[in-house]
Amino acid sequence: MTARVHGNTISGYGPAAGWNSGILIECGVTGDVTKNFLSAFVRTGGGPGPAINAFDTLSSTHGRFVPLQPLNFEGNTFTNNGQHMILIAANNSRIANNKLLGEVSGVASWGGLQVGGTNALVANNNFSGMTVGTLLFDGTEPGVPPTPAAANVSLIGNWFCNVVTPVKVNPLVTVLQEQGTETNCPSAPIFQSLTRSNGEFLASVRGWHGDSYVIETSTNLPNWAPVQTNEMTLPLFEFRDTKTPASPHRFYRAVKQQ
Repeated sequence: MTARVHGNTISGYGPAAGWNSGILIECGVTGDVTKNFLSAFVRTGGGPGPAINAFDTLSSTHGRFVPLQPLNFEGNTFTNNGQHMILIAANNSRIANNKLLGEVSGVASWGGLQVGGTNALVANNNFSGMTVGTLLFDGTEPGVPPTPAAANVSLIGNWFCNVVTPVKVNPLVTVLQEQGTETNCPSAPIFQSLTRSNGEFLASVRGWHGDSYVIETSTNLPNWAPVQTNEMTLPLFEFRDTKTPASPHRFYRAVKQQ
């Protein structure tokens, strides 16, 4: 089964004693969860009550978690949740270009994003205002049925602002690749890619949400001209320059507006 959850505003009840999740994914579903806004999912009665909860509920009969199908979580915004995302046994899943903002005080939390499974990619996400940014499961968490420790996980280009522990790796996790972690808040924008196709320049720019950046271009480096202004609504945006002159050299930079 394939599912697509796109472009929704999903709000919880706020603090609640019972189960309180916005999106629940289980039992063999694969698909995309993109550009949703999720807020006010808080469980106060013990145990998680995240905005997105992905796991196989057959753990209640199997005594263990069954691996999920590959899932893609991209371009979502999370705010004012007890936990934002819990993904257990999320093999080959992708969590990219999301905003995870804040946590609810006084609620026990494993972190803004909790990931278990093999070959997961966590890339280009912005985390702000929480105790733990990303937690990698290893099957020893209290109250969680047995599940293999996270393995071969890639944490690429994630940025953290006012996060006490950006990445927490439990002891049994194996083969972790981490690069591009940034704890300055906010950080300067960077070009992650720049290619030319059919006379157009295509660029991917990484920045901090809420900031505005001017994309400037030059053919000689001393002289720069603005071509586009972008206000970042997500950590990553695509830029396309369709008015490229016939010049052997063309340079680009992103300048933060004050």
